[in-house]
Amino acid sequence: MSKHSLCSLLALMYLSSANSSELNQSLSYPNNFYDLEESKRDCQLDIMFLVDTSNSMYSYLSIAKEDLSASIDYFEIAFSSPRYALSYTNGDPTPYELVQDFKTSSNQIKDSINSLFNTGGLNGQPEPYAYALKKAQSEFSWRNNAAKLIVLVGDEVPNESDKL
Repeated sequence: MSKHSLCSLLALMYLSSANSSELNQSLSYPNNFYDLEESKRDCQLDIMFLVDTSNSMYSYLSIAKEDLSASIDYFEIAFSSPRYALSYTNGDPTPYELVQDFKTSSNQIKDSINSLFNTGGLNGQPEPYAYALKKAQSEFSWRNNAAKLIVLVGDEVPNESDKL
């Protein structure tokens, strides 16, 4: 397994193991993530958060912000050089909006995440997630030598006419 694959796998393992704060107010972190060997943590990781800010996310957005901030705390511990970016979609009229290109500052990305608010748009309808993912893939300054991870936070199904 390549180093980039290992970094992506470790990040995904963390994201899949964290309990939602809606169900449990504190995230649980498996001990083995903190006990990673230095060689496994010594990799570059670019993480882009894509957040659905449409009306249907109203009751979930504050929970998502808390969970994303906790994820950033983990990434800071587990990886030697993570970078963070942020964009959002609300479907209509904004299928995709860049908020922050990649930065290394965890405080800066947390501030950007905390500044997100419900922006209107679609409510309970399929969302243009594929379009937003394509834009995120091409518009950000991804490092060539980094493992790449996009975290999509949303509550609807993708728009069927919106293909990857």
